[in-house]
Amino acid sequence: MSINGNSMEPVYHDSDTLLVEMTDSVEIDEIAIFLVNGESFVKKRGKTELISLNLGSKNIPLNEDARCLGRVIGKL
Repeated sequence: MSINGNSMEPVYHDSDTLLVEMTDSVEIDEIAIFLVNGESFVKKRGKTELISLNLGSKNIPLNEDARCLGRVIGKL
């Protein structure tokens, strides 16, 4: 999977290719791929929201439809 945008800078940058371990759940503070309202996001899991690492980007509130698609384990 490739990053699209700057919400996870300075760790992940636009066009970075991520290595993802497929799983349907992750612990709080792990970075993963999430599906929310039909859109996919790379974010850090918080208790009530998905957290952007870039302080200039918005966090995404978790809802009952949010799903984890996989844990980010690195980048190429």
